[in-house]
Amino acid sequence: MFIPGSLRSAVIVATVSMLTAGGVWATENKRDESKPQSVAGQSKESSVTIAEDSAVSQAPSRGNDHRAKRADVGDGITMEFVRIPPGSFYMDMGPFHQVQIIKPFYMGKYEVTQAQWKAVMGTTVSQQRNNIKPSWHLKGIGPEHPIYCVSWEEAMEFCKRLGSNFRLPDQSEWEYACRAGSKTRFYYGDDFDYSQLDLYAWYYDNSKGSTHPVGQKKPNGWGLYDMHGNVSEWCSDRFVLDDYVFDVCRGGSWFGGPEICQSAYSDLGVGWPDGIGFRVVFAGNLDDGNKILEIALPKETAGLNIAQEQKSEIKPVTRMAITGVVRDDVGIPIDGVYMQIPPLPSDWHLREYPEGRFEAYRYTNSSQTSIRKYHFYARHLKRNLTAFVEFNEDVNTLDIKLKPGAILTGKVVDADGKGIQGTEVSLYSHDSRMLPIQVILEPDTKGKFEIKALPLGHKYIVTATATGYRMREIEVISGNAPGNRIEAGPIVLARGQFTVSGVVVNRKGKPVANASVHCTGNEQVNIHTQSDANGRFTAYGIFEGPVLIIAYIKEDSSGEVSYGQKHSYSGATNVKVALKQKTR
Repeated sequence: MFIPGSLRSAVIVATVSMLTAGGVWATENKRDESKPQSVAGQSKESSVTIAEDSAVSQAPSRGNDHRAKRADVGDGITMEFVRIPPGSFYMDMGPFHQVQIIKPFYMGKYEVTQAQWKAVMGTTVSQQRNNIKPSWHLKGIGPEHPIYCVSWEEAMEFCKRLGSNFRLPDQSEWEYACRAGSKTRFYYGDDFDYSQLDLYAWYYDNSKGSTHPVGQKKPNGWGLYDMHGNVSEWCSDRFVLDDYVFDVCRGGSWFGGPEICQSAYSDLGVGWPDGIGFRVVFAGNLDDGNKILEIALPKETAGLNIAQEQKSEIKPVTRMAITGVVRDDVGIPIDGVYMQIPPLPSDWHLREYPEGRFEAYRYTNSSQTSIRKYHFYARHLKRNLTAFVEFNEDVNTLDIKLKPGAILTGKVVDADGKGIQGTEVSLYSHDSRMLPIQVILEPDTKGKFEIKALPLGHKYIVTATATGYRMREIEVISGNAPGNRIEAGPIVLARGQFTVSGVVVNRKGKPVANASVHCTGNEQVNIHTQSDANGRFTAYGIFEGPVLIIAYIKEDSSGEVSYGQKHSYSGATNVKVALKQKTR
């Protein structure tokens, strides 16, 4: 339950002057070449100024006037902080418990931007991305886009360079600030069908595969922007599990689904580095009359040298990652390709992009069984192209060229050579863990079917089923098939030539109409029928051998189910099945 504190609004403006001539935006940030630039080697005065502003609501919104709030790199960069009042809320993490926030604090109004990062740390998002092996594709460039591809240690260092009162929020502070007094899944409501989320967050459905300038969506009740989506945000919390350290992030990101944008959702900060940024908390005391606070910044940034704070026996989770492209049989990048990295169950996380590009990663640690070889499986059904390429754990880039696959054709018929209505054909690899291909289809009215884009040189199992017919399974090999075509031949499904008939009665021996009757057994195919108005039934398609007859009916008044069973044999007549037992 939220306990309202002082609702006095406040904004802290942190002005960060450019640190050196190297602080001017690189080409990717489109600086104004008409303005005079600093001479190399000279530096400007560097400081962070914290000023309280009581007229928060009058400050222009980035969402309403994006250009008016654009960071002026030449004249200094501002960071805004919003006062978060004390109070409490219930946190559903671990045991459901109440969290008390006893002192106000100030949280960044926006996620840390690329301009702010460069001013303090001296690197661009491209340089941050290049520190990752392999380098991911950039997911949004611009001074007001949030910074990403930053580690937890780097985010901590950013705060440290601002001063001793700056830090990352812990999870309880983050969720409390995000909720802004709300008790719902999102700070604006429960939104169970996610119909309103587009107004408040950049996420998978609307981000178009990129971050976006901060502050374009609607804020929460305390004036914080992008608490849902855009980039996930590092928190100060760390967890150790099996001698490995895990960092935590909150809020969801541009590539995540709507469910991970919820206020209470917490995620481990491993995996996709281009989806994680952060925002800053100022924990200094501004309520004691000290309205202005200046904190000196380094006058130069000589490159990042981030100290690892964890103990030597605590090992960070490592990541195996690859990037690549899938091309067609003439070498042109191709869209619409199904991709997977076996063996299954796969612990690879794979992301696909236009023109056949992809990125993938998996977590690694010493407790996992080492797999030195993997396979990249790709399939383009319409063009009958496929690939099944082996790679080892040292590879970080792949260039996949598809080749024509095998085409399997066949026909499923009854004993008279006719197609069977409702037939289902399924195909899977003989080693489905290594080659995870599975196809399920329904033949045409004549029983014909075709399956395309099968990798050559593999063994496949084809199964045909139809209600009332015995299942049939065959094995095919896509070895040196002429013209890459495999003919499975006619697959004939057998139907039983016997019947079983009888009557369904109740406890008093009276006939029961409309009872469901099932005939099953080791040699049977689960024939279903129903008793008529006189309780009589006949089941066709019974194979020679024992038959277990099960009958049941649901009572309309009580909702109970009366049922009974009888063992019999193919060809039996006048079998009496009594409904003697009841269940709900």
